[in-house]
Amino acid sequence: MFSSLLSVVTSALLATTAVAWPNVPSAPFVQNVTVFSPPANWPNKGGSYARSVLLNQNCEKGNPTILGTAAYQPPDGQYLIIHKSTDFGATWSELSKAYFNGNASLSGGIILQPFLYELAQPFGKYQPGTILLSANYIPGDFSSTNIQLYASTDKGVSWEYVSTVAAGGPPNTDNGAPCVWEPFLLAYSNQLNVYYSDQRDPAYGQKLAHQSSGDLVSWGDVINDVAYANYTQRPGMITVAQIGNGKWMCSYEVGLWTDPVTGSNDSAPYATHYKIADSPLEFGSVGDSILKTPEGISSAGPYTVWTPAGGPSGTIVVSDSSYDQFFLNTQNGAPGAWKNVSSQGHGVGYTRSLSVLPGNGGKTVQVLNGGMYGSNMTLFSAGDFIVPGPAGHGPGASGFPACNHNSGGYGHGWGWGSPWCHRLGPQNQPNHALMANVVLGEYATSLSVRNILQIIQSLEPLSIMFFSKLGLLVLSGASAVLGASYSNPLEPKDGGDPSIVWYDGYWYFTATNYRDISVRRATTLDGLKTALPKTVWAPSAEFPTRQCNVWAPELHIVDGQWHIYFSAGGCGDGSIQQSQVLRGGESPWDNFDFHGTVNAPAWSIDGTPLTINGQNYFVYSCFRSDTGENLQSLCIGKNSDILTIGEEHLLASPTEAWERNGQMPVNEGPFALYSNNRTFLSYSGSFCWDPSYSLGLLEYVGGDPLEQSSWVKTGPHFSQANGMYSTGHNSFFASPDGTETWMAYHSSPNPAGSCGDRYSNAKKIDFEADGFPILGAPVAEGEVLAGPAGEPAA
Repeated sequence: MFSSLLSVVTSALLATTAVAWPNVPSAPFVQNVTVFSPPANWPNKGGSYARSVLLNQNCEKGNPTILGTAAYQPPDGQYLIIHKSTDFGATWSELSKAYFNGNASLSGGIILQPFLYELAQPFGKYQPGTILLSANYIPGDFSSTNIQLYASTDKGVSWEYVSTVAAGGPPNTDNGAPCVWEPFLLAYSNQLNVYYSDQRDPAYGQKLAHQSSGDLVSWGDVINDVAYANYTQRPGMITVAQIGNGKWMCSYEVGLWTDPVTGSNDSAPYATHYKIADSPLEFGSVGDSILKTPEGISSAGPYTVWTPAGGPSGTIVVSDSSYDQFFLNTQNGAPGAWKNVSSQGHGVGYTRSLSVLPGNGGKTVQVLNGGMYGSNMTLFSAGDFIVPGPAGHGPGASGFPACNHNSGGYGHGWGWGSPWCHRLGPQNQPNHALMANVVLGEYATSLSVRNILQIIQSLEPLSIMFFSKLGLLVLSGASAVLGASYSNPLEPKDGGDPSIVWYDGYWYFTATNYRDISVRRATTLDGLKTALPKTVWAPSAEFPTRQCNVWAPELHIVDGQWHIYFSAGGCGDGSIQQSQVLRGGESPWDNFDFHGTVNAPAWSIDGTPLTINGQNYFVYSCFRSDTGENLQSLCIGKNSDILTIGEEHLLASPTEAWERNGQMPVNEGPFALYSNNRTFLSYSGSFCWDPSYSLGLLEYVGGDPLEQSSWVKTGPHFSQANGMYSTGHNSFFASPDGTETWMAYHSSPNPAGSCGDRYSNAKKIDFEADGFPILGAPVAEGEVLAGPAGEPAA
C-alpha cells in the first residue's frame, strides 16, 4: 500500500492566462491628413501641442481606436476637442468636448499643453481602461496656472474632473515667475506619476519634477528630475519612454542653453537633452547628455518613443519643434549614435506627438502635428513615418501590447496606450480528505510520512484507481456526500483566471486583482463569495524587473512547501515578461518570499508544470514565428530544477480557425489534466476579449514530449453558452472527498466579450469511459447547483 501511495498525486496542475496582443492588420500608410481645422469664425485659429493615445484597455474589435487632441482657443468655451480615428489615423471625427470647469473656483481662460493617457491598472475608483486627460488650465483672469486631471470611463465620450496635481502663479515664462507647465503622465510602481515643468522653486529658474498618487486625488511631494545649478537654464517639456534594454529615457528642452564648446546658442537655443536611468523615478540621480548628430543639435519640444523596429535594440525616435526631421538611435541612447533622417514629408510643428502603430513590425510611427506655437492659422494633422531598417520581433512587433497589462512607458515607451490582461491559478495538496496534489520528480520530493499516513487512513476501505503521476485521483466504492449548494459567479469583478484548491478543511481561491497576489479561503465554494482576501505577496519598487504586470499566480506544493508560479516584468508595456516563483510555507495562507526567475528564454507567461514518464517539464505561452507569423503560442522546456529549463520547443500555435477570433490568434493558459493513463493540457484559444474565447485540449500520444508530433490538438471543447461569453483560462481541482473533478474558469456576461471584470466560476466535469474529459458548457449566472462532494459544511 505504501509503494502505491507514493505514486499518488492528483491533478489540478494550474492554469494561467496570458497577455494577448491584439491581432490587427498592419497600419496603412497615412500621409498628412487633416484631423481638425479651426472654423472660419474662430478669432484665434492658432493651435499647438498635439497629443494622442492608442487605446488598448478597451480592446476594440477590428482596427485600433486612436484618440487625439491639441490646444486651441475656441470662442464658445474652455474645452479640448477629442478626436477619434478607427482606421489607423486615415480619417478622424469629433468624439467629445472636454470642458475644464470642474474646479468651481476657476472660470473662463484657456487650456494649454494637453496630454492623453489610458490606465492599465486601478487607481482609486478608476478602473483599467479609464482615459485620463491632463492639461494646464489658466482661468479667465490669468491669475494662476493649474495642472488638472480629468477622467473618462466611457472611452472618451464624457469627462469628469478628478483633481489638481499642481497649481502655480500667473502664466509667465520669465525665471522667477512661480508657474507650472506641460504635464506628462506615466503609471509606474503602482502610482500615477505626473511630470511637469516647475518655476515655483526659488532655487531654479525652472526645473522638471514629478508628483505621484495612488488614487489620483492625493498627490505626494515634488520630486526633482532635472534641475540645473545655473539658474538661467530652463529645462522643460519632458517626455518619458522605456527603451530596448529595459532602461528609461526622458527627453526635454533646455531653454537658454549655451554650447559649452562654441559658447553660442544660435544653432539650438532650446537644445534637446536626455537622461537614461534604471527607473523613471530616478532621473534626478543621473547625469544628462545632449541629443546631437553630425548635422546639428535637436532643439525645442522633443517627444520620444521607442519601437522594436530598426535593429537588435530597436530604435529610439525623437521629434522636436525646430526641424521637420526625426532623430534616431539604435544603440539604447548612446550619445555618439544619434542620426537625423528625413521627416518623409512632415512639416515643422510645436512638440509633435509620436505613437508606434501596430503591425508592420513596429516600423510605422504616427506623427500628430498641432501646428506652430503663436501662429494664427494652422491645421491639426496626422501622418506616418516609416522607421528605417528591419522590422521588429516579439509581442510589440506584431500588434499593440496586450489589453489590461500594466505598462510603465505605456504608450510612451512603445507609443501605444496602456496595456495588459491578468490571471491566476493553483493546485491542491495532500490532506485528510483523500486529496494529494503535489508535484513530484527531480525537483520535488514525495509526500511526508505524516501526510501519507493520513491518506492511508482515509483510503483503506475504498477501491482506488490512480491515474498516473500528478494524475487525477478517482475513487470508487464510496457514496459521495454532496456539498453545500452554490451559484456562479464566485467573484463577479476581478475574477479573471481563477484558481481553486482544497487544503486542510478550506477552499483557497485566487484570481487577478491587478495589484498583488491575494488569497481567500472558506469551507464551502459559496463561502468564497464573501471571504476577505489576504495579501500573501506584493511587488516592490526595490526589484523593478518584477515590479509590475503581475499575472497568473498558480499554487503548487514542492518539497512540502507551497510555491506560486506567476509572470511579471518591469513597469513597461508587458513586452518583457518572465516566469517567476515565490516560496511559501506549509499552508497557502502563509506569506511567500521571492524564490527566483525561471530561465525561459525571451517572453514567457502562463507557465505551468507538467510531468510525463517521471520527467518534469515547464509549459508556457510564448511568441514564435515558426509558421512565418509571429504568433502567441505554447512552448515547452525540460526542467532540471524548479527554476531551470532546457531549450525552448514549440508545442502548439494558433493555426485553427477557432483559435484566431478577435484581434489576434492566441494559444495561452495551459493546464495539465491526467485521466485513465492519458495526459492532457487544456489551453485557451483566441483573443481574450473576443466572445469566442474558448478552451481546447492537447493530448500526449507518445514519443518525445518536446516534439509537436507527440501531441494531438482538438477543440473547442468549452465555449460561450447560457449567457456567458469569453469563457476560458481554466484550472482543474478535485472535490474534498476525491470523488469528483471540477473546473474553475472565467467568463463575461457581455455578449461582445470582455477580458476585464470577468466572472470567476466553478463547475463539475465528467469523463468518457476511456478517460477523455467532457468539459460541458458554462453555467448560467445565478443557477443553483450542488457543491463539491465532501465539503465539511455540507
